Amino acid sequence: MSTSEISMKTIPAEADQQSSAFFRRFNEDFSRLYNAEDELRGILGKTGKDIKVVPPLVCTHGSNTFLGDGVHINLETFFDDTKKIYLGDRVLTGPFLSILTIKKDNGTVLDGDVMIEDDVWIGGGVTIYPGVRVGKGAVISAGSIVMQDVAPNALVVGAPVRQIRKIDQEQEPEGINSDTGESERHKMATQKVFYSSDPQLKMDKQRAYEFFRNFNLHGSTLSSMEKRARLREILGAVGEDIDVNSFYFSYGYQIFMGNGVTIGERSFLGDAGRITIGDHVELGPEVQLYTTNHCLPIKYRGYIVAEDITIGSNAKIGKRTIILPGVTVGEGAVVMENSVVNHNVPPYTKAGGIPAKVTGQLAR
Repeated sequence: MSTSEISMKTIPAEADQQSSAFFRRFNEDFSRLYNAEDELRGILGKTGKDIKVVPPLVCTHGSNTFLGDGVHINLETFFDDTKKIYLGDRVLTGPFLSILTIKKDNGTVLDGDVMIEDDVWIGGGVTIYPGVRVGKGAVISAGSIVMQDVAPNALVVGAPVRQIRKIDQEQEPEGINSDTGESERHKMATQKVFYSSDPQLKMDKQRAYEFFRNFNLHGSTLSSMEKRARLREILGAVGEDIDVNSFYFSYGYQIFMGNGVTIGERSFLGDAGRITIGDHVELGPEVQLYTTNHCLPIKYRGYIVAEDITIGSNAKIGKRTIILPGVTVGEGAVVMENSVVNHNVPPYTKAGGIPAKVTGQLAR
């Protein structure tokens, strides 16, 4: 699947023609991760400075989306900005974010502007409903569905979200000021607190983006042997007979794939932590693996701790499932689509739901 095909599939029918044409071009042509404000200024209602975007990004209109300074937008983001969407300064979003300003819900039409205040961080796979306001400094966990306002400095999780606790903005996370003399890349690989905006790591992310952008353009035309040869240039390990045409990742060198692995279209492997995928694993389309936990106080959010994810041989992960940091999915396990997995899944079991729970045993 080409980048063009990906972006066209993402663009909804209700998008206006000017917006559709703009975001097709943007998603195909934008070749860097940083300083996207110049390209976006002509289509968005407001564009601040120091904007980071990982395409594909789609807005139904564009003119009703307003970005503050230092906003970072991750891949596969969709803004239905029929009404207005405001993202304050230093808002950071995870992959597969959807912000909706109009939605039909059991015969009722919900509509309203969405306001995301300054210093909000939003995890991957989140959906935000019409009329919601997210308060300054809040953190929304991956896989959440936000149907009501979120208080300032709240940590929320769930579908629909519930508040876990208030964030203590003055608390210094453990390990922030420990000077070990290690590089940030080494700290990341060894699950120590690391600084995600380290220049070397930013270069690594740019290299990864350029690689998967090119691979996603041409992957469907390559043989399995050619794909393996390409992927061995950037991934930690790649087995034989892999089946992958398009996917995304953070760095690449923390991904270790066995033989006969299948990765569905538009899956995301966030490999700050090590991601180990056993033999004959099947990942469905739009599966999302997240290995990172950001430090919660605003002034420390550039610091991250990574936890490894392991998927055992012959496991199957359903479409649009989210797997969170530190999880092991056992050999032969099956995780149903649209699940959020925050605990280990034992071998040869079936699991599903938000959060995922074991629902049965499978034959060995």
